[in-house]
Amino acid sequence: AGRRGLQVVVSKASQLEADSLDEELTGMLKDQLSRAAALLKPSLITTLSPELDALFRTILFSLSVWSHRPTPGSAFQNLIHSSNPPPSSIHPVALTRRQRLLHALLHVLLPYLWARLGAALGGWDWGAAPAGAWRRRAWEAHVNLEALSKHLSLVNFVAFLVSGEYRTLADRLAGVRLMHQDPYAARALNLDYVGYFLAWQTFTQLLAFLRPLVSRSAPHVRRRLA
Repeated sequence: AGRRGLQVVVSKASQLEADSLDEELTGMLKDQLSRAAALLKPSLITTLSPELDALFRTILFSLSVWSHRPTPGSAFQNLIHSSNPPPSSIHPVALTRRQRLLHALLHVLLPYLWARLGAALGGWDWGAAPAGAWRRRAWEAHVNLEALSKHLSLVNFVAFLVSGEYRTLADRLAGVRLMHQDPYAARALNLDYVGYFLAWQTFTQLLAFLRPLVSRSAPHVRRRLA
């Protein structure tokens, strides 16, 4: 880690690796539950996928961030969620109740509601409604909001690569960053190269998502300019 003033600058690779480890943990838990449920009713896991994701995120959040403890991935990297510390401090600052509630809203509740809404709109086939119908407009608003979220996430990710702060848009909105739990301790393992690969993979996935959106909107932009 380097230093910015008197603050320890947390490695970008460590932050990305911590997030990846947490995602892998929740993925493994969901996979184990899926295998058990497959013996009873295989379609149940697919139907309740948003609820299961929200459940595991809630458990992870309540046992870590809400309790002022690191997530498993963060603990492995000697990191913990923190408010912005004073300029002269290298130690993490406990999140306020407001920050923890906002973090839960942005990381748990909103992703669940958005996933459930998207599944509902797809199931109701509102995208096939006649142009101008309120159902078609609602579906288009959902698509546009999702595209806007991806654009903002891409901008935030580029800012993260520059500054090393606020790895997600939700973290930035909540004013939550990752800092070393013990500023004088080393990470458990040196996984910089893995972290760099994860950073590049995330960046390319965002670009792959945005490419068709830009291609579809380009003719409309050219007509308006003309």
